[in-house]
Amino acid sequence: MISAPDTAVGRKARCPECGTVVAFPNGSGEHAPALGGPAAELAAAVQQVAAGPASDIKAKTPSPSLGAATTTLERLAARTSPYGAARLMAALIFGVGVVLGVITFLVGLAGLIVISMQGHPMIGVLAFVGSLALAVLFVLGARAATELLRLASDIGDRTRQISQYLDENENR
Repeated sequence: MISAPDTAVGRKARCPECGTVVAFPNGSGEHAPALGGPAAELAAAVQQVAAGPASDIKAKTPSPSLGAATTTLERLAARTSPYGAARLMAALIFGVGVVLGVITFLVGLAGLIVISMQGHPMIGVLAFVGSLALAVLFVLGARAATELLRLASDIGDRTRQISQYLDENENR
């Protein structure tokens, strides 16, 4: 426990036991040392990042250390995700998969009608079932590719956020 006078409220001090820099936010002026020191803080940060969705990561991402001479635009550019193109590609892949699935279904339905009108209804049904299976494979394949790209983007964003957190805490 670090004890400090009430005049220390709002100031920071280094804990002599764990080395953590702490602020005294309330009037008590007390701080209980962390059980694991900086390693416990890092583990808590990693767990927090892993638990939250990607939209929360952007809000929790610490500001990059760019210096005082940078503009707001440069800070925003440094914070944006480099994986936006991958997320866009995932959406396009899913859209193309759905379109191909619908087209394949419609071609199979047309094939069923045309082949059945020529006096071969069983072959028409088989062609339709085959095209229906192919349409489902298009949609499911596109969905799987979309999820893989999104997962890779989220992992990249979280890795980048943890790296920024480590870089900022290393400089403190």
